[in-house]
Amino acid sequence: MKRFQMFYVTLSIFLISCNANYVINKKKISCYWPKTDNFKISELQVDSIGEKGYPIVFTKKNTVECLTLEYVSKISDSNAEGIKFKPQRRIYFHKENKYYKWCILPCEENTIQNILPLEFKKNHWYEFSGFPENKFLGDNYTIYVYITLTGKLKKFHIYLNPLKDF
Repeated sequence: MKRFQMFYVTLSIFLISCNANYVINKKKISCYWPKTDNFKISELQVDSIGEKGYPIVFTKKNTVECLTLEYVSKISDSNAEGIKFKPQRRIYFHKENKYYKWCILPCEENTIQNILPLEFKKNHWYEFSGFPENKFLGDNYTIYVYITLTGKLKKFHIYLNPLKDF
């Protein structure tokens, strides 16, 4: 019986540690796993909020992509010369990141920037996409962020499970 309990506790800890934890504030995003892929931040024009409190009908106004230095080196020779990409757990919005760059979509070589070219505004919604729920799943995890009139962030972590419908 004790072995079963020990196995159950160990399995529970493992499963909890597999879930990615993304913490967003006005300065940065912190990830449980080092961020190895690009991700996007979109400013939203919201037409309808669902019963759970996050946008269900909206239009993306501006979309900015966070580019890994590895990706930047594929599209540009000048922005990533001689620097080997090392994934980080924290990516800053308005402070230069050594291993990440920003680009307003559609991205072109001459529009790559060192800091996020998007200001977070009060009373606005934003969508953060390109995050797996955990390191082993795909891009089905989206974070909706609302900045209140007082400047506080309300976050809604949404996971769309493609296996749920089977």
